[in-house]
Amino acid sequence: MPITFKALGRKTVQNILAVAATIAVAGILSVGHAHAAPKLLQKFNAWSAYVNEDGAQKLCFVISQPTSSEMNPAGRNRGPGYFFISYRPAENVTGEVSAAFGYPLSANSTRAQIGNTNFPLFARDETAWIENAADEPRLVEAMKAGASMRIFGRSTRGTTTVDTYSLSGVTAAINRVAQECG
Repeated sequence: MPITFKALGRKTVQNILAVAATIAVAGILSVGHAHAAPKLLQKFNAWSAYVNEDGAQKLCFVISQPTSSEMNPAGRNRGPGYFFISYRPAENVTGEVSAAFGYPLSANSTRAQIGNTNFPLFARDETAWIENAADEPRLVEAMKAGASMRIFGRSTRGTTTVDTYSLSGVTAAINRVAQECG
């Protein structure tokens, strides 16, 4: 039975966003007393590898923030952007990609681009996932081979953004979480 990334991805990203927000705001790895605190496994240039174990559930992920962002019109408010690759062994999820934009997204407005290759993303609320699950391994492999990735989005108010991510360290970070959650 195929995995429904729309359903699985939202739960994962909500958990990761809680972690990422804590990291960004407080610099402390915690999502509250109801969950185990994620543990930094290692930082690899622009990417960090984490594991979070909560009882029998284990979640590993790599995360990065944009190295630059362009916004049109300039000066609009938005939360921080993040890009994730998640691994949940108990659910047989390996290499699930998602992007947090920091603002509500318009439908059919998001895509990832590495070199000249585009990967359509679907948006829900402030998060986007790969449109076609069969393209997910191709995107991860392109990330490993690339130098940078651009993520395009448009808010529900019409603001467009382009977040540029360095891919330096992504392969090492993925390999590290694969050791932990593989």
